[in-house]
Amino acid sequence: MVVDYFTSFYDLPEPGSAVVAIGTFDGVHRGHVNVIRQAVQIASEKTVPSVIVTFINHPQDITSRKRSPQLLTTADEKIQLIKDLNPDILMAIPFSAELAGLRAEEFISGILKAKTGAINLVFGQNFHFGHDRLNPARRPEVLRQHGIEPVIIADLVESDGNIISSTAIRELIAAGRIESANVMLNRHYAIDGKVVQGFGRGHKLGYPTANIIPPVGKLMPRRGVYLTEVIWEDKRRLSVTNVGVKPTFDGADCTIEIYLPNFSGDLYGRQLQVRFAAFIRPEEKFNSADALTRQISSDLCAARAKAALIYNSEVLW
Repeated sequence: MVVDYFTSFYDLPEPGSAVVAIGTFDGVHRGHVNVIRQAVQIASEKTVPSVIVTFINHPQDITSRKRSPQLLTTADEKIQLIKDLNPDILMAIPFSAELAGLRAEEFISGILKAKTGAINLVFGQNFHFGHDRLNPARRPEVLRQHGIEPVIIADLVESDGNIISSTAIRELIAAGRIESANVMLNRHYAIDGKVVQGFGRGHKLGYPTANIIPPVGKLMPRRGVYLTEVIWEDKRRLSVTNVGVKPTFDGADCTIEIYLPNFSGDLYGRQLQVRFAAFIRPEEKFNSADALTRQISSDLCAARAKAALIYNSEVLW
């Protein structure tokens, strides 16, 4: 299905009627997917277009004096994940000071109604409108005054009582609880990057690695060793990945080093996607290269054990 894509409300064709979903959608987790699918389904039932509105940058870049959160998805990743849900129209717009300065009623009447033709607005219960942060109790009344029927989607709650949210997922990833984060995402947390020249230390130790630089602003997992899956071109391999500063060698910059057992090809310059499947151990400084080599061998054994549980031989080393 072809999804029409726009980066400005002013690029949209003359509005008819549409079912609109709106949200920051960082991570496009299970709760976000529920919101978007509801919009697509309602639009199909009403035989009108579904329009998904999201933001290229995080709104807190503009609205908060504090540092905005590290992102679970880059703009390109988020756009592709939303397109995969088959809306008719996707709008990924820059969140600007001008947009942030609109009052809720200005945004509803001047943007949602005038530009998208919204007849239904689908959003999560924690989404806020306008710099005046319209009282949640008044949202249905104000939307209906402008001919928009609200569809407010409750948070998804896991069996253990945890609410699925981007904030919760960031906290899990930062703590190394990658498997729990993956459950909330409904996929493996992933980082894309181009393979760059390293120092060659892994090769000298007998474990050559591919080193990638993560995108700026992307959330890095907790420093440590992970079972991972690497995707490039049409290939898919299991791997062991270290996230950290290489303290044994007094490193300073946080990097991602990927070891692919039984692989001898040249990956320099290639674009890889690293999918994090399980946390093995935290980062550690060793007294010698020999001690590190012994630990890497132990990490491989631990990774193989976890892979047998997670992948059931679906992906090969």
